[in-house]
Amino acid sequence: MKTFLILDRATGARTMPVEYRPLKVTVGDTEHTLALHQSAGYWRVSDPVCGGGICSVNGSYKGMPVSSKGMGVREATAAAREAVVSLVRRNGGPAEWNARLEAARKAYAGVSPA
Repeated sequence: MKTFLILDRATGARTMPVEYRPLKVTVGDTEHTLALHQSAGYWRVSDPVCGGGICSVNGSYKGMPVSSKGMGVREATAAAREAVVSLVRRNGGPAEWNARLEAARKAYAGVSPA
């Protein structure tokens, strides 16, 4: 399984290696490969290039949001795609989201591990 170094928000250093499953998403005309991984049993989506977290993955039961803790890989992948689409809509659309991701990659991709 692939790994990436997660970004520590407090120090800005990339520290702990995390195993992940590649999650391919297309935002606008740009295709991204993000990281779908578990943290304390909950599914999360992160950017493996810069190491930063993007969003948490949640499911729904009868229309109510529920935790992703009991989800399998397939269910988590589908929920992660929906979470990214929702995040793009809330944050200014594809052009704005792609610009923010690119800025984060430029800012943190060259940071050496602590």
